[in-house]
Amino acid sequence: MIRFLRVFLKFSMPKSRINQIFKRSSQQIYNVTLFFLFFMSLYGLLGVQFFGELKNHCVMNNSETDYLGRPILTINSLAIPDTFCSMDPDSGYQCSPGMICMKMDFLSSYVIGFNGFEDFATSIFTVYQAASQEGWVFIMYRAIDSLPAWRAAFYFSTMIFFLAWLVKNVFIAVITETFNEIRVQFQQMWGARGHIQKTAASQILSGNDSGWRLVTIDDNKHGGLAPETCHAILRSPYFRMLVMTVILANGIVMATMTFKHDGRPRNVFYEKYYCIEMAFTFFLDLETLFKIYCLGWRGYYKHSIHKFELLLAVGTTIHIVPIFYLSGFTYFQVLRVVRLIKASPMLEGFVYKIFGPGKKLGSLIIFTMCLLIISSSISMQLFCFLCDFTKFESFPEAFMSMFQILTQEAWVEVMDETMIRTSKTLTPLVAVYFILYHLFVTLIVLSLFVAVILDNLELDEDIKKLKQLKFREQSAEIKETLPFRLRIFEKFPDSPQMTILHRIPNDFTLPKVRESFMKHFVIELETDDPSIVENCKRPMSECWESNVVFRKQKPVRIMNKTPKVRSAGSSLRKLAITHII
Repeated sequence: MIRFLRVFLKFSMPKSRINQIFKRSSQQIYNVTLFFLFFMSLYGLLGVQFFGELKNHCVMNNSETDYLGRPILTINSLAIPDTFCSMDPDSGYQCSPGMICMKMDFLSSYVIGFNGFEDFATSIFTVYQAASQEGWVFIMYRAIDSLPAWRAAFYFSTMIFFLAWLVKNVFIAVITETFNEIRVQFQQMWGARGHIQKTAASQILSGNDSGWRLVTIDDNKHGGLAPETCHAILRSPYFRMLVMTVILANGIVMATMTFKHDGRPRNVFYEKYYCIEMAFTFFLDLETLFKIYCLGWRGYYKHSIHKFELLLAVGTTIHIVPIFYLSGFTYFQVLRVVRLIKASPMLEGFVYKIFGPGKKLGSLIIFTMCLLIISSSISMQLFCFLCDFTKFESFPEAFMSMFQILTQEAWVEVMDETMIRTSKTLTPLVAVYFILYHLFVTLIVLSLFVAVILDNLELDEDIKKLKQLKFREQSAEIKETLPFRLRIFEKFPDSPQMTILHRIPNDFTLPKVRESFMKHFVIELETDDPSIVENCKRPMSECWESNVVFRKQKPVRIMNKTPKVRSAGSSLRKLAITHII
């Protein structure tokens, strides 16, 4: 199986670059592992200091004693159910009448369990079990019954926060960041994003009065014998809406089917549903035949969605045969609901992003299955000799046990039952084996699934850059707003952007405006005559040169020359004569 994994681990990059990436990634994982071990050691020490031995149990208050006057205790003396208690009457749980609280030293770990806080190693084992959020409440309530409640509340609440939430999410963040870096470097291996579906169809840009849109060339090719009217119906959104409505109605009707175990035969309950199912199947079969008639067999069969629809049509047609009704062919009827994904383009795009890139997700699923097969084979060889233990007797049972640990559902039960049936010398090694496997599959493998899904939902780098640039432009437009007195000009149309006045300016009455606004229209004349410069300090509408001056500022040159217009007035005539001379 390890040689089989090499098929999916072929890299198309130089070995030095690969080693550099894995070295950087391993350093990050190493830092997070130290972070995890620090909190494990911290709470292991705190557990020993806070709780210590938790061996006080409620036992029956019988009169049988030994020669030293001590009560004779057996496992039959324990309360049902077994209850932990406190020797201090002001804290913990107090036993009910007829029971007394006593320390049960003679009970071994094979009887009361392997978790506790007696020593550092046992405390670390208990902390990891509680950090996996599997059965941690029972350990907490055991501590609450034996000692003051505030210790257990503080200890376990902070431990769940740091170990179960913080450290686990840090692992996921590191794996995701590492995977993103590898994805950027392995772009050639994964292939170009956005070109996941391989098709021979070409698209052209077509425009009409309503706008421009991409049109697939194959849509204009009529491979079948149907006239143009049938193709128009097939391309119509109303036809698609009708089909989706029928599929939705079929799912709703079939969901109302119920059976009652009152002795009546099954056909009594589905007689009316059988006729309804025949009607739905007949309509959807007609839809399939209509598409084949319009597109032709080749044009129809080359699309993956049409292959799926054809499979459903054949399966549901066999299903309505009386001898096959409500048999294994019912699954084809249920799979009709999958076609409803096409009803929502947003949902279709979301599903396509997650399941479309099958190379990454499929390779990860194959890697997980190979890991399960390898670990199941090793576990079966290690524990198949245990007596009266069926979880690892055969490969299917071992596979399900290891898969149960991967899902974190009652994995402590599998580990404890295996440890109970092994010798005392091998019990610590069994615990280390299951903890290392659980740590790897929960923090590494499951984090890889999160990283792959996030990577599939990630936008292309070019699209991200365009979105960032667009956002910057919008932010700049928002920040560079005009004053309130000039915002009225934003309401004017963009075209025409320039106007030409054919009448002289003194024919119009100019309003009084602020000097800060009029300074943009002050004319500068290149002359050394102080009188002329003094006369030019006031606003004028004439323009003799291409220089536009701001008062008390340097002149600003514009690209286009301002138009020269005639003017009537003694001062302007004087200036004109001076300019000619």
